[in-house]
Amino acid sequence: MEMNLHVVSDNQFKSCSDSEVVINTKSYTSNIIVTNNLVSPLSAKSCAEVTLLELTPLLDFKPDIILFTTLAHKFIYPSAAIIHHLQQHAIGFEIMSLPALCRTYNFLIGEGRKVGAVICFIESK
Repeated sequence: MEMNLHVVSDNQFKSCSDSEVVINTKSYTSNIIVTNNLVSPLSAKSCAEVTLLELTPLLDFKPDIILFTTLAHKFIYPSAAIIHHLQQHAIGFEIMSLPALCRTYNFLIGEGRKVGAVICFIESK
């Protein structure tokens, strides 16, 4: 799926599929976290295994909202510790399909919002 881009200098999703996202001009096929100015690998084997420690670069960015996705046919919520931390720091979060995440992320950064994304291509069985 190809994305319509807003004119901003921040990271933007150019396209996505079940196995890849293109951010600006670079392709990613492994689990990543994304902010307006950072793309960082995520070492967790699945989104269910993501810890607060792994999200440190994202949380240090102090986003308004974090968008989570997986490619599983069901939505997998972050751990209770992550949800509690987000609530304590007034950081919104949403869980959505990858195409919806890419469109929403691009729209929000186009509005000048600080946005984070957690993308997991690999899910443990």
